[in-house]
Amino acid sequence: MENDSLVMLNDSTLEDNQEEYYYDYDINESFSTFDWTELGPSLFVFSLTFLLGIVGNILILVAVYRNTHIKSSPVNVFFASLASADLLLILVCLPLKVAKLFSYTWTMGEFSCKLLYYMQSVCGICSVLNLTALSIERYYVIVHPLKAQYLCTISKAKKTIFVTWISAFVLAIPILLVQVHMEVGFRVTAYWCVRDFDSPIWWRIQELYFLIVILVIPTIVMGFSYGKIIVEICRVVKQRHKMTSGSRYDNSSSPKQRDEQIEMANIAVKTENGGTDSDYKNESTRSILNKA
Repeated sequence: MENDSLVMLNDSTLEDNQEEYYYDYDINESFSTFDWTELGPSLFVFSLTFLLGIVGNILILVAVYRNTHIKSSPVNVFFASLASADLLLILVCLPLKVAKLFSYTWTMGEFSCKLLYYMQSVCGICSVLNLTALSIERYYVIVHPLKAQYLCTISKAKKTIFVTWISAFVLAIPILLVQVHMEVGFRVTAYWCVRDFDSPIWWRIQELYFLIVILVIPTIVMGFSYGKIIVEICRVVKQRHKMTSGSRYDNSSSPKQRDEQIEMANIAVKTENGGTDSDYKNESTRSILNKA
């Protein structure tokens, strides 16, 4: 009996609170009223980013496509892929971000909600994988120039880019599971595009997953690659300095060994300074012929 009284008391209190809860403004009018002092700077930055991003990335793609000299270098294939990822991010995600500025809730449906965060993840992962693959390519060119002659080619670079894009689309799938189109509101029904609050463990696992995929593993690979490149360049510069300083030659090396080391140093320096794939092969072939 006492419990029934408490339930009736709680129900009556809730009804009283609902009856006393009124809006002191026109809610429909508020949806079309914007604070331009707050939205203006954000809209300006988004618009500037949109224009500069489209123009800059299209120029990169046109330059790579039309210039034969640029197309002959594997490095520029990776640059074209990076530009494509940035362009996709700008064309798909940036308009949705701008539209979100002018709404208190998510009004563009569940598909757009999933699409926005999925494509953000795809473009981010693709850019990171491109940079990681580029660091490995530079590692072989500088540290192992002879192996790079058959490993770092245009055809292999294109295959690497293809695998990179496929991997990015696959690795970004977990974001579709934790990003939900949630219904909110009591008197006025609305929607949010947020992480699933009902499954905090899953979206925390997803955050850890992206931390490992986008930051930890690429950082380790790029750190190793560029670290070895720095060590190799320092070693080559020291050897070149010793071998070209006249009386300060290393007497322990034969003239043929010194010639080979100078030739390989020239190849490494030329490749690092932007030599094309054909230039690199010609230099490597000449080095091998000189050894014979």
